[in-house]
Amino acid sequence: MKMLRFSTRLCDVVKSSFASRSIWTVSTCEHNLCLSHDQDEPQYLKYPFVWLRDNCQCPKCFHAPSNSRIIHVQQFNFDAVPKKAQISENHVHIEWTDKHVSDYPLNWLIERQLTQVGRKTWQENYGRKKQLSWTAKDFSRILKTFKFNKILERKSLWQDLHLKTSEAIWAKDSFYSKSGSVSYFLVTYDFINFNQCILGTLISTIATIVRHICAALKEGEVAKLADRVAFLKKTQYGEVFRVEAKPDTTNVAYLNGPLQLHTDLPYYEYKPGVNLLHCIVKAEEGGENQLADCLAVAKAIKSTNPGTYSILKDTPVIWSDLCTEEGRSYHSVHISPIIKENEDGIIERINFSQPQRDSFMNMPLEKVQCWYNALRIFSQKLYSPEYSVQYMLEPGQILTFDNIRLVHGRLTYEGERLIEGGYLDWDHIYSRLRILQSKYT
Repeated sequence: MKMLRFSTRLCDVVKSSFASRSIWTVSTCEHNLCLSHDQDEPQYLKYPFVWLRDNCQCPKCFHAPSNSRIIHVQQFNFDAVPKKAQISENHVHIEWTDKHVSDYPLNWLIERQLTQVGRKTWQENYGRKKQLSWTAKDFSRILKTFKFNKILERKSLWQDLHLKTSEAIWAKDSFYSKSGSVSYFLVTYDFINFNQCILGTLISTIATIVRHICAALKEGEVAKLADRVAFLKKTQYGEVFRVEAKPDTTNVAYLNGPLQLHTDLPYYEYKPGVNLLHCIVKAEEGGENQLADCLAVAKAIKSTNPGTYSILKDTPVIWSDLCTEEGRSYHSVHISPIIKENEDGIIERINFSQPQRDSFMNMPLEKVQCWYNALRIFSQKLYSPEYSVQYMLEPGQILTFDNIRLVHGRLTYEGERLIEGGYLDWDHIYSRLRILQSKYT
């Protein structure tokens, strides 16, 4: 198909993170529309014709209220090319060979530039962030306490907390900037200073203590806290669950003996992302909480024993749960390695639970012993003083932590003890952060 060539020039003020006052030129080059200017910092941006046609913003192709493309894929002309293109009034105007007409705000195009800079900027604004890890020696200075009632009463906590990386090296997908700023979860559900990466989030933290100083010793507070983000994730245990000693239980968490380090619900394909545990009644003796960061453990093993790390990430394990809750029986099964990486080699999930690891081995006979050797190394590090910490949750405190990468447990206790728990999904946490970002920046 013959490519038409043309150009037009316009001196325009473009208010974006990528451009200032510039003389922009539009032209075509092979299968691309080209935007360029040569003043100040020269830029040369290319946009494939098929991408432009696919992202036409007119009402026939795009429904603005829902921010959704509505052009039918079966009716879409993948081969359309511009007959005419020009810049006018801060817009790029294109007339297509299929007789369609499109107008694109110049600033909109620049913000969506198909360059490494554009991809990096999008990732920093909307994607999952780089992970940081912690060990036991860091715990005393990363554990933060906030007043629960202040979280609920304020409409906006936009500038309430500005903490630096030097004050904490918490975990998960850390939002960070060149200045090293991070901030924390739960207290900061309703504020974002995205330019400085003052983001309220457990994304940057391992576990945040929220202290409720007003009538905290009752059920229902977990739901109030979750409501500041979105809503609780309902599982087979309900929207909230009571962790207490129960007779004839089918769940080892409901015994008063030691609860081994584990991630919750590894037998779920979409397991909960964040755990919220509210202490209502403290045990008379014992019951200390245990926490460890599997990301730090995995990094250490990968560095010192890459063969073991490969076994842990490449060997599928069957996680299962057969239980009865509120008169209804469940049999949940999920197959995944202990360390699950994404396609870029980044750890995206840890699966670990001694009670919920199925007895059926999903591997050849000759690999079983090697896998157990790797399990021994992994578990020994988890429980070692270098990585595992103990913390006594006091009545009125809510412990929140990342269930995707942290393991938690509990020591044996005596007497009555009541914890109310609930879950949040990371999808909703990230969604909330993006909404706040667009609202306040």
